[in-house]
Amino acid sequence: PLPMALLLGSSAWRRAASAGDVGEGVVGDSETPAFVWGDVELSPKDEFGNQEAMQQMLFQRFYFSGDVDTDWGHVASDLRMLKGVATARLPAIALGVANGLYHFFFFREGQDTPEMRTDTMLDALQLFNTSLWFANCFDPRTELQSFLIGLCGMKFGFVQLLAAELGAAFAAAHDIVAAGSVLSWASQVFRVMSSLPYFALGGFRWTRPLDMAFNHELYPNAFGPVWPKENVPLARYLESKFDDFRADLDAILASPGLFDRLRELERNAEGLSVWPPGSRKHIELADLREDEPWKAQLCQFANTTCELLRQRPEVSECPRAAVMIARLSPGAWLKPHYGNSRRLVAHLGLIVPDGPITLNVGSARGSRWTQGQAMVFDDTHVHDARHTGDTGDRYILHVMFCHPCEQRQLYPHLSAGDCEFDNPIREEVSRALRGEMDAREAQARSAKRMVIPR
Repeated sequence: PLPMALLLGSSAWRRAASAGDVGEGVVGDSETPAFVWGDVELSPKDEFGNQEAMQQMLFQRFYFSGDVDTDWGHVASDLRMLKGVATARLPAIALGVANGLYHFFFFREGQDTPEMRTDTMLDALQLFNTSLWFANCFDPRTELQSFLIGLCGMKFGFVQLLAAELGAAFAAAHDIVAAGSVLSWASQVFRVMSSLPYFALGGFRWTRPLDMAFNHELYPNAFGPVWPKENVPLARYLESKFDDFRADLDAILASPGLFDRLRELERNAEGLSVWPPGSRKHIELADLREDEPWKAQLCQFANTTCELLRQRPEVSECPRAAVMIARLSPGAWLKPHYGNSRRLVAHLGLIVPDGPITLNVGSARGSRWTQGQAMVFDDTHVHDARHTGDTGDRYILHVMFCHPCEQRQLYPHLSAGDCEFDNPIREEVSRALRGEMDAREAQARSAKRMVIPR
């Protein structure tokens, strides 16, 4: 259904596509033998088993290598080699390699100003597309269950994320031919995706790639990327308690270096998500997905903040809620990414310097934080943040809380139509997806958590 030849003007794109056109699928041979990478045996069929094994190895090498600089150069070489293997004969590893490139090699190293590595992200784009073909995501005959098991929606999302960023990067470099070509190709993919049976069921209301959001697979698209805060009582509550939240932060900042020390007490394995490294840090006060939902050793330094938010059912009764105080330093770019579904995010500006400090969420571009003001957004849209000013760190209270449709009793203004799809098949898919997510969340709680060295 897609044009197979993409005659792009960019030599960088042509080099990236030389191992296989990004519009073509790689058909896996059921007799293809396993491929061994280090201590990991990669399957010719199990792409998600491959992804998990590769992710574990990459995070182990990133956080536990004795010589990160030397070892990480070897990792980059390994992933380039694996990209060739994936596009030539083993498409079942394409998703794992694509994720590795995106998580750890999005940024060009050695730059004072954050810059995306277009060559590496072209490779990642090709690999995500290969994974779409491997799972038969483009085939309208693919059964709905197989489409969901293949995580086709997630893969389409990352194709659009990378294509949009590449188009912007090429345009900024005045390579208009390459920018137009990649964006035109992504538009074709979006049109084909929208015509597939899963998306044709309705309920999404997507007219362009920036409208895509994973929450829209579960609930009707009510407000788009940014929600009106008057519809979210938690937002008004955060604003009413600004002085209390700010007092906790001021007390932490009064002790030089304390914020960074507290951050080290609870760290998550998240790859290289910001450039320059370390320019975005947070103190995690709560994560209700974990065995210790409220972090006692951290809440003692922000006791009022923790106690006030414990009182809010949007947080305390939400099994996927989280609370943190987040800092973004001058020069930082928190790269484009997607959040987890079934929840929304509220930000309260605690310390917001003057200058260009912006948040992009889907089609809502260039939003700015205001001290003492809250904003609510759906972070299952692609989103990123930039601090291009030079007037100091930005601090916010970052609260992840259950999507209102998960706690309808707290939102009397919501109608059944706000939370349930008109199409009965779409509604049944939504229920099935949420049931599967419940099972995965329960499994994740019992899984061993990687402890990041301090």
